[in-house]
Amino acid sequence: MNKEIYTILADLQRLYRKGKPPIADSDKQIYLSIRSSELRILLAEESEKSSKKIERLTNVLIALTIAIVILTAILVFSELIPKNEKLNQGPDFKAQTNDEKK
Repeated sequence: MNKEIYTILADLQRLYRKGKPPIADSDKQIYLSIRSSELRILLAEESEKSSKKIERLTNVLIALTIAIVILTAILVFSELIPKNEKLNQGPDFKAQTNDEKK
């Protein structure tokens, strides 16, 4: 996270912890408003970064899920083919020539 966020939070906490703030009461609301606005901007930027990262990771997860589905389909269909058809797919080495038939 941005270090400035922690600085602003510490500054705002320091204002509320002390009995008398280091700035005048008339300026306190303006100061708090400005610091709160800065904090909101920084938090919005961090939120946007996080959402982009989550979107990228979601796309990776979708791609991996599709790969799992494809591999599972290949495995299921390979088991549906009867065993004798699997064996007969190769070349026929036992075929007789014309000389052997006579």
